[in-house]
Amino acid sequence: MRHSFFRTRAFAAVALLAAVACAQGQPLRTLTFVEVGADSAAATAKTLKKYASGLQVPATRVRVLQETARPSRFVVLEAAENPDELMRAESDSRGLLEPLEAMLIAPADRRSHEDFDLDSLPAAKQDVREPSASVCVLAHVDIGPPDRLGGEAALRQLADAARHAPGNLRFEIWQQTDRTNHFNLVAVWSSRASFDSFAASAPAREFRKTVARLLGSLYDDRIYHRVD
Repeated sequence: MRHSFFRTRAFAAVALLAAVACAQGQPLRTLTFVEVGADSAAATAKTLKKYASGLQVPATRVRVLQETARPSRFVVLEAAENPDELMRAESDSRGLLEPLEAMLIAPADRRSHEDFDLDSLPAAKQDVREPSASVCVLAHVDIGPPDRLGGEAALRQLADAARHAPGNLRFEIWQQTDRTNHFNLVAVWSSRASFDSFAASAPAREFRKTVARLLGSLYDDRIYHRVD
């Protein structure tokens, strides 16, 4: 589901989605993309850090990420095992976002997901510590006909290879809840060099070759650093 998270009506939608996920016993995964004017990057980082501090509830991972190549673009990453607790924290903290209204150059884009291959995620990487200097990479993959099942199999193979690659701290596949052919790859690497090495590796190249004919939009990966 995509919607701005800055308005009261949008928060009601978030609350409804979280309540449904909680009732179904499902974790909640969200990415909220924020773009502001270039001269507002520092103020935005400060505002989002304050917001994230209010979402530190048990069994919830919150990260504020700033795009390395374009510092005026941010992502708020939220991964909650108990959506009900996150819902309450978001409601209590939404006032902290008011300063962003004047700085946005486009509506914030919030996308909700569920885990695509949680059963394949090694236990050692489910609770891994992510150093503040680590490199975060988000990749959007839009897989369509004629061979969606083949594309999903390729995603799983990529994840397995990445998780065994030197320098990988986390690699998760999130499937968008309202567009199930849309996936976001959420990866954390110990350094830019480790990411670049894997991106040029045989498994990564084979994945790009396999899904090239299946993509409904340009394969888009972006490199971020943490600001929280």
